[in-house]
Amino acid sequence: MVIKLGDLETKVLYSVIHRRDDAYGVSICDTIKHCTGEDFAMGAIYATLDRLERKKLLRSSWSEPGPDRGGRRKRLYEITAAGKNALRAFDERFQRIRAGLRLGSPGGGYELLA
Repeated sequence: MVIKLGDLETKVLYSVIHRRDDAYGVSICDTIKHCTGEDFAMGAIYATLDRLERKKLLRSSWSEPGPDRGGRRKRLYEITAAGKNALRAFDERFQRIRAGLRLGSPGGGYELLA
């Protein structure tokens, strides 16, 4: 079964991979902003994290309380094998689409290759 990913879902999954052991809501949002220039509301990030966890593409656990957060715990996320497979499938679909385009065509856009 192929799981289709939305734009923000894809960005969140890549950010979780990028953050490794420090993937929690704020760090994920910061990574997306740093890498794409896009700023998402924290509510959108948390809703996406919950949705990805329900789809079994992510799993979460609670960190130990630490002094860096005033004794509060963080909900840490890690990608599952199913999440990696969904990203792989996304990348393959994207590459197939991209293979039919030539960048830098006249006018600065894309040109379809026949």
